[in-house]
Amino acid sequence: MRTYKKFYESESRKLISVEDMALLVDEPDELVYRTIILFLAKTGLRRNELITLDREDLDLDGLTVYLKPTAKRSNRTVFFDLETKAFLEAYLSERSDNEKALFVGLQNGCRINRNVIYNVITRSAEKNGLHVPGGHLDQKFTTHCTRHWFTTWLRRSGMDISFIKKLRGDSMNEAVDIYNHIELDELKADYLKCIPQLGVKP
Repeated sequence: MRTYKKFYESESRKLISVEDMALLVDEPDELVYRTIILFLAKTGLRRNELITLDREDLDLDGLTVYLKPTAKRSNRTVFFDLETKAFLEAYLSERSDNEKALFVGLQNGCRINRNVIYNVITRSAEKNGLHVPGGHLDQKFTTHCTRHWFTTWLRRSGMDISFIKKLRGDSMNEAVDIYNHIELDELKADYLKCIPQLGVKP
């Protein structure tokens, strides 16, 4: 039987608690950075997937975001919860620019870049004792760790592995996946039931 390496991730990758994730979100002073951390944790997006998002990709009422097509992703529809919606609404309400990108940098007002996202997460994690620069993998909390957090806590909340794989956009090519057609309404309902609540406010 093939081991599903992507789902289980590396055993040594750092996993933080729900409470620590709340601390991570609350660390930055800037709302855009707090929203980015929360959005990554609650959607399981890869960094590049977040960077390419435009405002028009967001359906706030439907708690849904539509991703750009990429070679790595099989599913382009992901969801967020009401906690994340509150942050997105607050963040977008303070924007006065016409930039189409969903997330923009503070320095130039243009689409946010990879390094900014990485620095925001690692610095916030370091301030909370969750990241050791230059340390071993299990001592570092980097951008990819938000995806690991998303995967692990959905699983611990009881979500079926097939549903998690669908949300992560992983390849659905095993025999069991071919016959396990997942409706988006069912996926969204289970996501909203299982995604951890952090108790954070914008």
